[in-house]
Amino acid sequence: MRLDKLREIAQRKNLPCVLVAGEPNVYYYSGFNGVGYLLYCDGRTTLIVSVLEMNRAISAGLPDVDIVVADPGGILQGWNSGEVKVYPKKVSEFVAEQVGNRALGLDLGWANRAIENALREKGVKLEDVSELVRDQRAVKDYDELERITKAGEITAKALRRAMSEVTPGITERELAGIIDYYMKKFGAEEYAFPTIVASGPNSAFPHHEPKDERLRPPNLLVDWGAKYGGFCFDSTRTFGLSDSPEFKKYYEAVLEAQTEAIAAVKEGVKASELDSIARKVLSKYGLDKAFHHSLGHGVGIEIHEYPTIGPGSNDVLKEGMVITIEPGIYLRNKFGIRIEDTIIVRKDRAEVLETLDKEFTHI
Repeated sequence: MRLDKLREIAQRKNLPCVLVAGEPNVYYYSGFNGVGYLLYCDGRTTLIVSVLEMNRAISAGLPDVDIVVADPGGILQGWNSGEVKVYPKKVSEFVAEQVGNRALGLDLGWANRAIENALREKGVKLEDVSELVRDQRAVKDYDELERITKAGEITAKALRRAMSEVTPGITERELAGIIDYYMKKFGAEEYAFPTIVASGPNSAFPHHEPKDERLRPPNLLVDWGAKYGGFCFDSTRTFGLSDSPEFKKYYEAVLEAQTEAIAAVKEGVKASELDSIARKVLSKYGLDKAFHHSLGHGVGIEIHEYPTIGPGSNDVLKEGMVITIEPGIYLRNKFGIRIEDTIIVRKDRAEVLETLDKEFTHI
């Protein structure tokens, strides 16, 4: 649990109370993996859930966290338990009672408009703390890095095993299913995102959904990642399915772009500079206009987090951030190439959590 970080937000903003919304944020601070709100107020932390989430909250066994069940419908009327407190009104009313006429820090990036409006109507003074929440989550501690590293090990092991089962005639959807199976078999609690398997012209679509089509030359692109201990991993590899000189040449260009961008990763570097480095490499080969997305993104509890590694980003790398570097080119009706690694930002270098070799491979 990271309840102390809620106290840090309250102290930095000189606020008596902070309310956190959104499943990823609630999980980050409390370890509760469910729907609810986390209220830090006057030195105490309360998890507020609905009746539907009551048993999950009790079973989570959260020390130093009070549990309140908001029950405006009176479902639990007359029910008594020493494990939770039943509050017969809405979440907003409970929060308003605790805060009173004081100020409340609220993560407006996650709180829905309904609770925001309800709190304002009750006279609660709201102060946005979304940037502080974002910044705290962006820099990972030792435990978070261990979980992400483990997710990476599962990710790598799953694809190695799945690729050993590729046979003539296998379809994109079949291969995606095999990869998913092995991620679960090797310890993933979930997939970080739907696995992408794309071959030939299909690989020119960055977010292609696997089809019941046999793998087609000149290439196979796989974008996959496991989730372990609540944290995600993200990786992409592109393989050759033919002896196309053009494809191999372009593959080497994308790999060069990724290699040079990774070499520049360290604390204090602007995210936009990394994107610019990759695009300059691709421009040497006349491929910069075929690079249709940002160079990367943060990774953590969610697959896409702060910072953004893109041309318009003002974000600056900090030690302990986990990011992806994933240059790609997409040539419609021909093929697409993307190479992606998940990376820990260290003070003076990048620590690449590689999954498979990146040298051109013909399968």
